[in-house]
Amino acid sequence: MNYLELYCKTIIQPLEKMRNQILDKYYSSIFFKSKYKLLLDKVDKELMNKYDKFDDMIEEEIKFQELLKDSVE
Repeated sequence: MNYLELYCKTIIQPLEKMRNQILDKYYSSIFFKSKYKLLLDKVDKELMNKYDKFDDMIEEEIKFQELLKDSVE
């Protein structure tokens, strides 16, 4: 397992799972809807940051692989 898969499995997937759980509670709640909305916004923001970081990691990995390929040739 490479570090990209590990990052996805340990960071992104738990946040996505948490977001889905919050959404379930948000739609089933009557009294705490605003609290769940605030929490959901924070999780969405953090998830977007993690997606951006993941994209950067992918770009770095591609550059590294190209560098390795060029150095072998």
